[in-house]
Amino acid sequence: MNVAYERGNDNVQNFIEDLALFLTTYFLKHRSILERPDQSMLLEGLMAGHQYLANISTVDDIEVFKIALEYWFSLTEALYHEVPPVVRTSGRLILLPARDCPSQLVVA
Repeated sequence: MNVAYERGNDNVQNFIEDLALFLTTYFLKHRSILERPDQSMLLEGLMAGHQYLANISTVDDIEVFKIALEYWFSLTEALYHEVPPVVRTSGRLILLPARDCPSQLVVA
């Protein structure tokens, strides 16, 4: 994707930027629907879209990179809050609900 962007004319570059905007907006608004385990075709589409967006992330243009980065930040933030934190105390693992998790944990 980076090569296509670098060698492409303004139309190609605008298309790649518009594709990044479309994918990020669509995923931000509809990711929860696409992630449903009973809809494998939608999940496959989400994975293919993530692959396109990962390729777009390699484009050497700061604005295109910012568009992709905003989505990756949103995705990682959502994943962080979906998975409960793990605390190790005296050899045992304790799962804490996200709301009960202190802002900084010391893992022993």
